[in-house]
Amino acid sequence: MSRRKPKAVFMAFGTKGDVYPLAAIAAAFASDQKQYNVILITHSAHESLSSHLGEKHVEFCAVSSPPVLSADQNNDIEGEAKSSFLLQKKKITRDHRRECFSLIERIFGDEPSLDGDLIVINFFALEGWSLAECFSIRCIVAAPYVVPYRYFCTCNI
Repeated sequence: MSRRKPKAVFMAFGTKGDVYPLAAIAAAFASDQKQYNVILITHSAHESLSSHLGEKHVEFCAVSSPPVLSADQNNDIEGEAKSSFLLQKKKITRDHRRECFSLIERIFGDEPSLDGDLIVINFFALEGWSLAECFSIRCIVAAPYVVPYRYFCTCNI
């Protein structure tokens, strides 16, 4: 059986300040574009968004990776501790990528893609770009931030 609605997957990783703006765009998109099934993929740490998103008809899908990896906020880690942190980081990254692939495969893999299918990612979800390419789905990078351009101008105007 073929599906009737295209899917819009919003994939956002990072802290609340990175994820919440894209979640708000997903909710607005779902409210405005009712012909889409809308899904947000993010860290399980942001599960508090799920009830609000559910009210807006956005499905919440979580990955288990943490929003931030920190080596106790110390830059002076040495020896075994540094090696252990790097190994842990590699494992988390590998598991994160596997979970993302599994979710995208579950969402898009069983059926042929529709012309309107798309994946919208933030800058911390660049794996979404590769997954979109793998599944032949349009991908959009969204950066819903106000950029303070005045800090970049060094000229006297």
